[in-house]
Amino acid sequence: MNKGKLVFFLQQMGQARGRWVFLFMAAYVVLFFTWSVGWAEAGSLRLAGCGALVFTCVAVASGLLFQTYRKVREDSLFWLLLFLGISSSAGGILLEGYYRLALQIDFPFLSWDNLFYVASSFLTLAAYVSLLWQRRGACFCFKALFDITLLLVVVFAVSWDYIRMYFVFSNEQALTNMLFLAYPVMDLGLLFGTARFYFQFKRFNRPMLHCFLGSIIFFFIADTAFLYGSLLEANSAGTWYHMLWGLANLLIALAASFRQGEYAIGQEGSLEYNPGTVWLCLSYGVVAGLFLLLLVKLEELVSVAVGLFICLLLISVRQVFSFLENKRLLQSLQQKNAELLTMAYTDHLTAMPNRFRFLEDIKVKQKPCVAIINIENFRAINEFYGCQAGDKVLRDVASCILQEAGRCSYEVYRLSGDEYALLADGVEPNLFKRNILDMYDCIEQTKFSIHGQLHPVFVSIGLSFTAESPLEKAQMALRYARQRHLKVQVYGDDLPVKDSYHHNLYWVQEVQEAIEEDRILLYYQPILELCTGRVTKYEALVRMLSRQGEIISPGCFLPVIKKTKIYPRLTEVILEKCFAYFQDKDVEFSINLSAADIADSKVTQRILRLLAGSGLAGRVTFEFVESEEFENPEELLRFITEVKRYHAKIAIDDFGSGYSNFAHIFTMGADYIKVDGSLVKEIADNPSVLAVVESIVYLARKLNIKVIAEFVCCETIYHTVKDMGLDEVQGYFIGEPKPHLL
Repeated sequence: MNKGKLVFFLQQMGQARGRWVFLFMAAYVVLFFTWSVGWAEAGSLRLAGCGALVFTCVAVASGLLFQTYRKVREDSLFWLLLFLGISSSAGGILLEGYYRLALQIDFPFLSWDNLFYVASSFLTLAAYVSLLWQRRGACFCFKALFDITLLLVVVFAVSWDYIRMYFVFSNEQALTNMLFLAYPVMDLGLLFGTARFYFQFKRFNRPMLHCFLGSIIFFFIADTAFLYGSLLEANSAGTWYHMLWGLANLLIALAASFRQGEYAIGQEGSLEYNPGTVWLCLSYGVVAGLFLLLLVKLEELVSVAVGLFICLLLISVRQVFSFLENKRLLQSLQQKNAELLTMAYTDHLTAMPNRFRFLEDIKVKQKPCVAIINIENFRAINEFYGCQAGDKVLRDVASCILQEAGRCSYEVYRLSGDEYALLADGVEPNLFKRNILDMYDCIEQTKFSIHGQLHPVFVSIGLSFTAESPLEKAQMALRYARQRHLKVQVYGDDLPVKDSYHHNLYWVQEVQEAIEEDRILLYYQPILELCTGRVTKYEALVRMLSRQGEIISPGCFLPVIKKTKIYPRLTEVILEKCFAYFQDKDVEFSINLSAADIADSKVTQRILRLLAGSGLAGRVTFEFVESEEFENPEELLRFITEVKRYHAKIAIDDFGSGYSNFAHIFTMGADYIKVDGSLVKEIADNPSVLAVVESIVYLARKLNIKVIAEFVCCETIYHTVKDMGLDEVQGYFIGEPKPHLL
């Protein structure tokens, strides 16, 4: 047990219930040995005292399990089944005492107490099965049961043949001995299943799982010793394995006290180790060994032959469940991927095709005709009447454009914000322009309802008829039309675009001087871990300080700088400042990288040197924008492989803003997915968006990737994503970007 687990264990011991159970365990051992030694000659009294001690342990475990069942919200069925299993053991102990003390009968043949003991084992196994059923479904659950049953059939068959060969008993005793053999075999099955649960899931904390494993091991040892004593007809009350039965129940009580002290931490599979494969190979390997044993001693091992037949039957049935689960999983993945594809190419507000759909469609146009429509007074409407009124205007204008464009068979898209695009192929330019002018008149003549009042909407339109960069040129024409207050402007080579060039040159000079004068700043936005409620990492965000002392956001200069040779130097400054700042901090942090960064060998080499020499590699996460295209994917994969050698992590940023390719993400080895803010801000009000995020979370869980919600701006969204089971959240509700940590 490492230092962290030891500290947690001692904290749990500090709680009232855990300390009480632990002290009771020590007192139980002392009392049991004192009673069994002090009353060694008084058989009935010794039997009554030792039985009472064991029953007290079972009663304590039952009480704590019932309290845990009533208290916890999650996994209540698990604790209820455990409670019923331990309570069944209590019933068996009472009946056994009745048979021995009241009726003076030792080990009655197939009595009711044995029925209660068998029921206890089945109920305990059912408790673990309920966890698998809830989290992985029926098919996976049945496969796990078949794996366990294969092992149990083999162990029972081989053990029974061993008993028949080396022990002599009557036919009347055979069924009783088979029943007593079933107890340790069932314990072995529970141990097998619990070990699988221990390695494959982190649903409970480790001290709890240690208690469960220790309890079943004690049960297995005690039941095996009881079987051996029965075969030798040497069982007596107050033996050491009776004490183990009581300790096993107290360990379960201790686990229940741990559960009441700390709630479960979410389900998580192992990335580098798949124990399910190990258990399956173990089961099949045992069956193969059974087959070889049968070939060697075919005439002697009758029960082994029966066991082998049952195993082969179980294997066949298991393959059916494997096929059904794989088919269901494949269908689910295909459905979820289709939903993501549809949502990725659809604007959530207007249900129109979005910018990504436009970029795909324009690639196949031979002679594209592009029109971009911008609502001039949308900002005033949005600020004066509010976001909901603004959204209604966007939908109403979209309906008007769709109606007019439908008459001409033009394709319509919503690019972003208050901009729409129309696309046609091979249309005569003058005809296209006339149709667009008619659409302009229709929009401006239409009165749109805002809070019961009719208001006009004013638009500007830019047109492009070139096959080379038609979208960019239509946007240039639109910008010119807005500057000159024109209805429609067609792009031409003589179109003045000096303003945009001047804008770009201005920011290039500003950023270059800011780098030289050390006016590049970093702000840090906290990221909250939902399972602990603590801020565990920060995202580093760049800012620029002007000469006048104003803080300039990256939206003003980054889009321009990314297209220049200054950008790699800016990235290096951000990296150096970030690593230096977190050198003496005990938190994780993340840095945004782009395709341009990965393509620059100087930047990647600088990153690797920082990882190798800073000692912070295990705490840094590199974020990549999901929608950004990498010209050389192999280069990206090489970079990811290099940084992961230093145990750095990878996050996919703005996930859901474009077509989300899970196969590509899995190849990249992403550790985190950050759900795009455009989805998160609508998650509490839009069922479609909620379904998309649920799909992302579902598939991320399948790939063992943690999910982070960005732009969590209010309490409603926070509780929504928390209830969905996301791992971490980030946004203004958690904390604004600041020049220092919280």
